[in-house]
Parts: sequence; structure tokens; C-alpha cells
Amino acid sequence: MSLLFCFGTITMNVNPGPGGVVGNGNLTCDEPSGSRRTATIRISGSVGGGSGMVTETFTTDTISYSDGQVSTLDVGRRLEKLSGGTSGNAQGTGTGRVDSGQYAGAGENEEGSGTFRIGINGTAYTFGNFSLGLSQ
Repeated sequence: MSLLFCFGTITMNVNPGPGGVVGNGNLTCDEPSGSRRTATIRISGSVGGGSGMVTETFTTDTISYSDGQVSTLDVGRRLEKLSGGTSGNAQGTGTGRVDSGQYAGAGENEEGSGTFRIGINGTAYTFGNFSLGLSQ
């Protein structure tokens, strides 16, 4: 059963070294009842593997909704650069679980498309077409 569908933009900086994974974004979330609210997402974690143009991350994400509710999720992501070089298109997928707060126990699935840019402090991913769903 679908509990929540969110869409928006997220940005993540991924550094396999000491910087780990940090990110944030702005979301609009729809409930099955038809109600809509905005939310912010904060992403923090580590690089867990991958090779070549694929990076796997493991993060704890906090979604803060405009009505004051909060959900904390554990998410595993697969980030893929779609071209070589220092910048280009990228896509990402992820699955996880809501560990605490609103929707605790719900499963999470997400996907996004956008761009990447390699810099001194790691690779920045910007997914302007990002969505996540929570379901029981």
C-alpha cells in the first residue's frame, strides 16, 4: 500500500575518502488522500563500493515535512555516471526503510536522473528529476 510519493531535486557530494556522502534537497510530497506538503531531505553517509562509473552509497536520510513531522531512513543507493569525463549525465536508484518517525517500518524506493561533476572534493550529483515512494 502506497503511503507517500515525493518528487523534487536533490544534490549529493560523494567522496570515497574522509568526506563520505553529504547532500540535501527540496521535495513535494503527495499522500493517497490527495493532501500535499513540502519537505526537505538531508543525506549523510558513506561510500560502500562500486567500480568504474558506478558508486554505491549507504546513507541515513532525514526528511523534515512542512507540518513538523520527520522520517529517518536508511538508504542504499547506486549512482551511475552515463558518460566519461569530468561531467555529464547521471542516474541513481535506491531502496531503504523508514527506521523512525512518521511512516516507521515503511519500505522506500527511489530513482533520479540528472548530472554529475567531478571536483577536488569528490563527485557532485544533482538529480533534478528525483522521486521517492514509501509503502507498507
